[in-house]
Amino acid sequence: MKVLAINGSPRRMGNDAYLLRTMLARAEAAGHETEFVQLSALDFRGCRSCFACKLDMEPWKSSCDCAVKDGLTPILGKIDAETDVLLVAAPIYFGGLSADTYAFFERLFFPALNYDAEHTINRKRRITSAFITTQNHDVPDPYLPLVANYKADMERLVGPCETLMAVETAQFDDYSRFVSSMFDVPRRESRRFTPQSEDVKKAAELMDRLLEQAAQG
Repeated sequence: MKVLAINGSPRRMGNDAYLLRTMLARAEAAGHETEFVQLSALDFRGCRSCFACKLDMEPWKSSCDCAVKDGLTPILGKIDAETDVLLVAAPIYFGGLSADTYAFFERLFFPALNYDAEHTINRKRRITSAFITTQNHDVPDPYLPLVANYKADMERLVGPCETLMAVETAQFDDYSRFVSSMFDVPRRESRRFTPQSEDVKKAAELMDRLLEQAAQG
């Protein structure tokens, strides 16, 4: 199977990337093909509100293709054509998703949704998925509705979706270099991801479940 990981964090080697790469390594060990996509490395924007995907004509009438052609186009094509498990990870910034992740979801979701009375979905096959978030807050509660909304969108417009929320994550490699007195630094250092971290173990277990679900169709 093909597992595609989308990193919505601007940090190529940050917390989100760590969890995604952990999951990809798990999939590779089981013999599956994987790919890691760094959104911040792509030249793309969010939805242009052109409504080409809502035209009453082919090819838009029966596809979930986005009419905008840019750096995200081949990634969206891979999702539709060859991805069996889709992983999307994003940091939570000021109560919302990172800008790149938000733009990605606009381009992934909107073309798949028809404006007919039945609210039909154009995606021709269901893709097993996961939405992973990392956050500075020490409890998940403030962002549970946000994650629930995106999970619902994924399940409606992509396929069955599981979520993983990592809280109180370490932000800096060296806290002494930054103004950071609001944090319990020793506590934050103890939260730095390692193979033994609880969130990392949960990510690996999540990958196992997703592979099993995808194999069952």
